[in-house]
Amino acid sequence: YGGPDFGPAAVSDPDGREDFYLGFWDYFLFDYHLLESDMIPLAYYYRKNRKKLSFTEDSLIRDLLGAKLTVFYIEAVGEEAVICRDLFSDTTMELPIPDTFLADYKKLAFIGHVHANGTMLLNYVTTVYASQKLRERIKREVLRQYEWFICQNPEATLDDFFAREAASVRQIIRILTEYAQLNAVPMRECPKPVQNTAYLPRVLHGARTRLKNAARHFGFSAYSITLLCKLYADYALLSDEPDTDKESDTTLAAVFCTFSKLNGMGQAVTDEIIKHLKVPQTKVQRAMASVEKLLGCTQFDPRYAMEESFIRALHLE
Repeated sequence: YGGPDFGPAAVSDPDGREDFYLGFWDYFLFDYHLLESDMIPLAYYYRKNRKKLSFTEDSLIRDLLGAKLTVFYIEAVGEEAVICRDLFSDTTMELPIPDTFLADYKKLAFIGHVHANGTMLLNYVTTVYASQKLRERIKREVLRQYEWFICQNPEATLDDFFAREAASVRQIIRILTEYAQLNAVPMRECPKPVQNTAYLPRVLHGARTRLKNAARHFGFSAYSITLLCKLYADYALLSDEPDTDKESDTTLAAVFCTFSKLNGMGQAVTDEIIKHLKVPQTKVQRAMASVEKLLGCTQFDPRYAMEESFIRALHLE
């Protein structure tokens, strides 16, 4: 949530620490994806406890689940409502008058969860100083990150990107508003995704299951495991090796270690993966070189980048 250089310990002001935690819990409830189910915590709670809820509680949570992360700014303050504009969709919203007076509101931007009908402000809202030019840079950089996301999900909408990579969106805004940087997203071209890898030969299904089990052993999230299996399927499609080699422990270790490496997880994790799969390190290293060359893998390769890696990539330089 805070990135590699920011956390509550970095905030000396008690009010600042409180704001940090309020923002974190807003992110956790609405945007964080649970490791096993890939659901957001609020949706998971609702599914598990729906039958126990009163009508009012049920309605309230369903309203909360209808909210989406929105970056917006104020256009005008009326007597009964604040007229806001979504920075990305350019749609207008009427939100309640805040309890405290907003000085210089035209130089502010807001990040929070707004109900889909645009009439209700929900939970905690983060406020940042952002002039019109800075808002334009925020929009440009977030859309560049969205282009990366399309590399792993070509049919993804901007709403899909916000739902999956909310922490990255928040981190881009923090970098641009708190540091003297004109850019946040590294200037790199997105590799072209490998086509037609939805189908994996049945003979390799068992190998894919073993790969999933190994990833679960190391605490990888359900979504990260999906990306790992995508890397394996891409390699299996392009490689001219026999299926017996593609399903070998050496190949699985090489695919897993390549995934770990391109996601910036460090040599220690790679060593633990090799140790767990009980494959000679020299054989894995040779196989990794083949996987990386065949797929053209790069550091934080957006085709296989986990949610955490979208944030790590922002601090690459």
